[in-house]
Amino acid sequence: MRRERRPSAGAVWGRVRACNDRGRRPNPREMAALSLALALIAALAVGVHLPGAPLWAALLSAGGVIAAGIAWARVFAHGRRTQAGVAALIIVLLGAGLVRGWAASHSPPSVVIPRGLIAGEVLGASVPGPRCRIDVDVGGERWRLEADPSACPRAAGERIWLRAEEVSRAEAAHLPWGRGSEDPRSGSVRRVYVDRIWRAPGLQGGVGERYFAWVAALRQRAWEASRGRPAESLVVGASLGMSSALAPELRAEVRGAGLGHLLAVSGLHVALAGMLVIGGISRVLAAVGWTRPEISLLGLGPVIAYVLLTGGAPSAVRAAVMLALVVLAATIGRPGHGPTILAVTAAALLIVWPQWAVDPGLQMSLAAMAALVHPRAPRGLVAQSWRVTWATLPVAIWHFGGGSLLGVVANLVALPIFCAWVLPLGILGIFGLGILGPAALGPAGIGAAIILDVSALLRRVPATPPELLAGIAAALLVGVLVVERRGRGPKRGASWRMIPGWRPPLVALAAVIVAVPLRSPSGGDGALTEDRWWVVGGGRRLEVVAPAVDGAGVAGICIDGPWLSPAARSGQLEHLGRPRAVVVRDPRGGPAEAEHRRLLESLGVWGPVGDGEAIRCAWPELSRRALSRLLRRCQRELGAHTALLRGDGDGAIECWRRDGWRRLVTDDVVDDDAAATAKKIGEEGAT
Repeated sequence: MRRERRPSAGAVWGRVRACNDRGRRPNPREMAALSLALALIAALAVGVHLPGAPLWAALLSAGGVIAAGIAWARVFAHGRRTQAGVAALIIVLLGAGLVRGWAASHSPPSVVIPRGLIAGEVLGASVPGPRCRIDVDVGGERWRLEADPSACPRAAGERIWLRAEEVSRAEAAHLPWGRGSEDPRSGSVRRVYVDRIWRAPGLQGGVGERYFAWVAALRQRAWEASRGRPAESLVVGASLGMSSALAPELRAEVRGAGLGHLLAVSGLHVALAGMLVIGGISRVLAAVGWTRPEISLLGLGPVIAYVLLTGGAPSAVRAAVMLALVVLAATIGRPGHGPTILAVTAAALLIVWPQWAVDPGLQMSLAAMAALVHPRAPRGLVAQSWRVTWATLPVAIWHFGGGSLLGVVANLVALPIFCAWVLPLGILGIFGLGILGPAALGPAGIGAAIILDVSALLRRVPATPPELLAGIAAALLVGVLVVERRGRGPKRGASWRMIPGWRPPLVALAAVIVAVPLRSPSGGDGALTEDRWWVVGGGRRLEVVAPAVDGAGVAGICIDGPWLSPAARSGQLEHLGRPRAVVVRDPRGGPAEAEHRRLLESLGVWGPVGDGEAIRCAWPELSRRALSRLLRRCQRELGAHTALLRGDGDGAIECWRRDGWRRLVTDDVVDDDAAATAKKIGEEGAT
C-alpha cells in the first residue's frame, strides 16, 4: 500500500500564502461577487456623503432603483438569465446601499446633557498620551473623551462621572475649519475634552472586561516606559497604534518622509502578525506530524486579539477580515481571487460601519491593497512601493492637500528594518516590560533609531508641490499610453522590462490629475483682505494670523505664536484658501520656528520672502495682552475652552460661534501701550 507523502514543515502556511493567485483570471462566480461588492460599496459611499437629503427622497430613489432592477430582470429573462439576474441584483444593492449609507449619516437625536454630573460606562481600553483617550457609553450614545493623563488607565465595565459644565464647554469649542463633534472612525457622536473624571462603583468581572483591563494596563506601562526616549517611543507607537507616544516634531518628520503608515496600525502590521503567528503555529505542528490545513485557523485568535489590543482601526480590521478569508480559502483548498476578496471585505465592513467610508485611513488602506492584489501587480519592494505610493497619492491630496514621492525611497530602507526587526522585537519587548522594565524595548529601539534617522534626513528635502505631482502624473499617463500603443514596450498591462513595475495604476494617475485642481485654493470661507486678522487661543495659548501685504495687495499670511496641531493647521489653511505663509514667529525660539516651517513645507504653503520682495505683516493694533482679554471674554460667552476672534481695520472685533460670527463690545478694552506695541510688532514683522 502506497503511503501518503507528508507535507514538509510550514506547508500549511505555504498554502495560505499561495491562496491568492494574482496571475489567474476570475471565474464567473468571482466576477459576479466582485461586481456586486463594488456596487454596494459605491452606493454606501454615496449615501454617507449625502446627509442633507430628506428621508422621502432617499426612499423614493431607492424604490426607483429597485423597480428598475426588477424591470431589467424581466426584460432580459429570456436567454441570459444569469447575466440579467446579476444586473438586477446590482441595481437592487445600489438602492439598498444608498438607504443604508443615508441612514448611517443621520444620527438619532443626541442625549440631552443634564445639569450636575453625567454617568457613563467605559468601552474598550483607554489610550494613554498627553491627553488620555477614553470611549464611554452615555445613555446609549458613544462619546470619545480627551481627558487629563491621570485619568488613565480605564477599561470596559468601569463606571465614571463627568461634569456636565465641562461637556457643554467642550462642545461649544468648534472652530469653523474643524471637524464636528462626531468621530466616524470610532463611532462616537461626541468628542469631549474634560479636565477631571470621577470613578464610580460598578466594575464588572466578565472575560471581556478583564481582557480590556489588561490591555489598558499594558498600554499605560508601555507609555510610561518610553517617555523621553524617542526610539522606544516609536516602537511603542508603531506596535500598539499609539502615535501620540512619539513627540509631535518626530511624528511630523516620520510622516513627512512618507512613513506615516508605520505609526498607525494598518494592514502591514496585521499581515506581519498573521505571518508570524500562523506561520509559526503551522511550522511547529507540522514538525510533529500534524499537517492538516485546519491548523492555520488556530492563528486567527491571536491576530484578532492583536487587532483589539491596538484599538481596532478600520485599516487593521480590514486586514484581519481579509486574512481570515484567505486562511479559510486555504483551508478548504480553493484559492481566492485577490481583488474579489478585497471588495467583499470592504463591502462587509461598510455594511456594518457605513461611516468608515469617509475615513482617510481606510481609503488609503483599500487603495494600497488594490494596487498590491491586482493580477498584474509587480513583485519586489521597489516596484510595489512605487505602485502603492501612486495608488494612495490621490487620497492624500484630497484629504491633506498634498503628498510626496519620497515614500518610495523611505520605504526601501525602513520597511525591511521595520518588518524584520522593529515590530517583532517591539511586541516581544512590550510583553516583557513587566519583567525587564524599559530595557525590554532596547533591542527594538536600535532599529527604530535608524528609521528616525532616515526620516530626519528625508524631511529636509523640500516638499513636492501638488501642481508638480499632477504634472508628473500627466507625463506618466501619456508615457504609458504612448509606449503601449506604439508597441515599443511590452503588451498592454505588463511591466516594462527595463524598469520593473514602472507603470503606476492608470486610475490613480487620472485621480491625481483630477484631485489637484479640485483641492486648489478656492478662497475658503475666510476672506483674505489687507486689514483683516485672526486670533485663536485656548488656555494660555494665543496665535495671531495676519495678512502679508505687498504693493499689489495680499501676498500671504504671517503667523505669530503658532500652537495648532498639524490637522488643525491644515483645516485652518483650507478655510483661508491655502494662502502662502511668509513669516512665522514663535516666542519659544528658533528651533520651534524651524519645526513649524517644516510643517508648513509639508503642507505645501511655506514660501519665505524672496530677494526684492517688499512685504509687511499687517498685525492688529492691539497688544497680545488686550487680545488675550478679548479671547477670555469670547470663551466666557461661549462657555468654551478654545475661541476664535477676527478683526477689521474699522475696529470691529467678532467672536466665532457655531452658528456664525457675533460682534464683541470692546469699548471697555483699555490698552495704553497699543500704539507702541503695534509699532514694535510692525517693525519686527516687516521684511
